[in-house]
Amino acid sequence: AAAAAPARARARRCAPRCQAKKKKKSQVSEGAAYDQETRKTILSFGRVSKTASNGTPIIKDVSLSMYLGAKIGVLGVNGAGKSTLLRIMAGEDDAYEGDYFVDNNIKIGYLPQEPELNDGDTVLSNIEPAVKEIKQMLEDFEKVGLQMGDPDADMDALMSRMDDLQSKIDACNGWEVDNQLERAMDALRCPPPDAKVENLSGGERRRVAICRLLLSNPDVLLLDEPTNHLDLDALEWLEGYLKEQKMPMVIVSHDREFLDQLCTKVVETERGVATTFGGNYTRYVEQKAQQVAEQRLAFDRQQKAIAEKRSLIQRLQGGAQAGRATQAQKELDRMLNEDRVEKPFEARKIPFFFPEKDYRGTELRSGVEVVTAQGVAHAYGSRTLFQDVDLRVERGDRVALVGPNGAGKSTLLNLLAGDIEPKEGEWRRSHKLRIGRYSQHFLDVLTMNETPVEYLMRLYPNVEGMSKVEAMRKMLGKFGLVSHNHTAPITKLSGGQKARVVFASIALSQPHILLFDEPTNHLDMQSIDALADALEEFSGGVVLVSHDARLISRVCDDAETGAQIWSVDFRDEQPGDDPECRYATVQHFKGEFEEFRERLLEEIRRENEED
Repeated sequence: AAAAAPARARARRCAPRCQAKKKKKSQVSEGAAYDQETRKTILSFGRVSKTASNGTPIIKDVSLSMYLGAKIGVLGVNGAGKSTLLRIMAGEDDAYEGDYFVDNNIKIGYLPQEPELNDGDTVLSNIEPAVKEIKQMLEDFEKVGLQMGDPDADMDALMSRMDDLQSKIDACNGWEVDNQLERAMDALRCPPPDAKVENLSGGERRRVAICRLLLSNPDVLLLDEPTNHLDLDALEWLEGYLKEQKMPMVIVSHDREFLDQLCTKVVETERGVATTFGGNYTRYVEQKAQQVAEQRLAFDRQQKAIAEKRSLIQRLQGGAQAGRATQAQKELDRMLNEDRVEKPFEARKIPFFFPEKDYRGTELRSGVEVVTAQGVAHAYGSRTLFQDVDLRVERGDRVALVGPNGAGKSTLLNLLAGDIEPKEGEWRRSHKLRIGRYSQHFLDVLTMNETPVEYLMRLYPNVEGMSKVEAMRKMLGKFGLVSHNHTAPITKLSGGQKARVVFASIALSQPHILLFDEPTNHLDMQSIDALADALEEFSGGVVLVSHDARLISRVCDDAETGAQIWSVDFRDEQPGDDPECRYATVQHFKGEFEEFRERLLEEIRRENEED
């Protein structure tokens, strides 16, 4: 230990020289010369294609280059290959055709839609692997210092080793690794370090995964639906952080506002083909509309010319002007082949629906009072989630439960559904109430080795009317799952396609009330709009937990139709409170959602300024 102290002292004295080296490197990538480096290709696709086992193209001939500083948003309907694109970039899928280039020494950080965490470990144990290499270098540095105390040691070799370690530690500011870890967890409002991951909410798990990813210090970020589960506080922080970063990133997201704030380029995947548009999401929408309008005009003109050419050929054939007819036929063949203008593709809007009547045509109506809670309290072990909750949901009500991650919104839905019983108080539900339940961890209810048709037939063996297989396929089609996926194993489907299977199952249950927990997480933008339409038209009750402001504004923002905003938030600290055991309260917000959101945003910004 005595030898290690002088070694550390020598390292500190060497630090200015090594920091100067680091600064010089930084100037190339981020300093004055940064603009000169932005056209350096660090990652590229050359005609990359991937085909599903049934022969359906997932992505086709994708060519894409990524430069320093690029922030690329990837758009497309569910199943269009967005997540596949990211998995190939991350090196997690090598079953593709074409060329994929990554610059040497580039470290890629990848956040999948459902990041894997070790449920049996603590929050800290899940995050620490991100800094494992740094901690190992610090440990090795200490060992070299101790070895220098041996009079027979090879000092030249040890000094060379120490100099190498110090340079690497300086380059990543490894001397401050513990402080960096603590600051990152605090910035993302991660749960306490000793909290068990198995007890965390979806949003808290997402924060832990993002914290681990960012601490790993990647050169490129690949983010698949990074805003899923995140509350407004975490979303604001993440958006601000990513805005400040010059590292390249590829973002798959259904959050229009998030893409608008971050993206410098948009890649649209459509029927397997990737098309690049400059600018953010709003600019993409403008360019796409112009492109479709121009293509439709060109298509219509060509169709008119084709009709005229066919008419001319018909008039000229078999007469003295047969030569002109032959020439006209050549021109027609060229228009139908190499000069062909394709009809612009417009994704068919699939209207979701939840039935108003059963198979016999009888209206699905519950009692006026669907669910009532009085004096409810609940806890997990010694941790109290909320107390003194009074809540009433009537037929036709639209209730949004809003609040920070970990406050207990999902638990409240579980209580409403009867999945768990409260520790105190009483829940009352209408007689024979049928509940349509969508969990944020909906994958747990699916049987991955079954096909969607097999899954639905097992759950609903007594469907009346048409043949069972036909009934199940019809329902899956109503939620936008294309026919070739009806008989594919569920495990092969994308996240959004799996979600459609769950929605079809809910519709078949003929529910009186819908309890939806983060239903937009895996849906594309068109499907989110279709879901909002369906929830607006549903005559039963709706209780919604979502961080999708657009969905809540559509469904739960009209008090005249029974819309209510219930805030599930941590109670203000009182003298003598244990800060680790704060519980939440549930309060009715008397106002519209946009008003609630603006107040919350202002409070978050004020707190961030104070920090």
